[in-house]
Amino acid sequence: MVRPSWSDRGTRADVGVAVITTTVISLAIFVLQILDENRLGREDAKRQDQLANQALRLQLGLTANLSSMDLHGQDLREINLPNKHLERADFTNADLTGADLAGAHLERAHLLGANLEGANLAGAYLEGADLRNADFSNVVLDGANLENATLNGARLAGASLSGSDFAGVKAYGTDLAGAAVGKDWNAANLQYDSHTVFPNGKTYACKSETCSLPGAARQSR
Repeated sequence: MVRPSWSDRGTRADVGVAVITTTVISLAIFVLQILDENRLGREDAKRQDQLANQALRLQLGLTANLSSMDLHGQDLREINLPNKHLERADFTNADLTGADLAGAHLERAHLLGANLEGANLAGAYLEGADLRNADFSNVVLDGANLENATLNGARLAGASLSGSDFAGVKAYGTDLAGAAVGKDWNAANLQYDSHTVFPNGKTYACKSETCSLPGAARQSR
């Protein structure tokens, strides 16, 4: 039997290496193509989301009556909806950071878990609204009406509440630390518990499961 020379075996090894290298390169190119297609797909989806958001904002701006509209989870940062009729609208988990909702009608609206940090709700109507776990940090609520609204677990740190009506509000576990209230803040019959933080940064013991402030016209506790 004639054995292959060193040169023959070297040539075969080179061919094997070349085949493996070509395969690896082809696989790498294939993976890169898939990654690029995924990237393009994500960018296209992002563009579609942006266009849909722009269309939604235009619709909201042009429509006077938005009562009962489903806007849960929507990105509505810095949107301008002053004096709009949004009764019973669903803003659950929506992002309303910096929004202008001054004078808006939000009676019985759902803002559960919504982010309204820095928003303007001066003179807004929020009677009976569900505001549980919402973030109202640094919000302007001067002259707003929140009578009988539910604010359990909400954060109103640094909010401006001058002349606002919180009569009968449920504020269990609500954080009002640093809120500017003044003597014209109406908190008659506001319901609280031992976890409620009042504007002065203090909590107050509650002998029963829940307590309420006196029914006098104005409170500044």
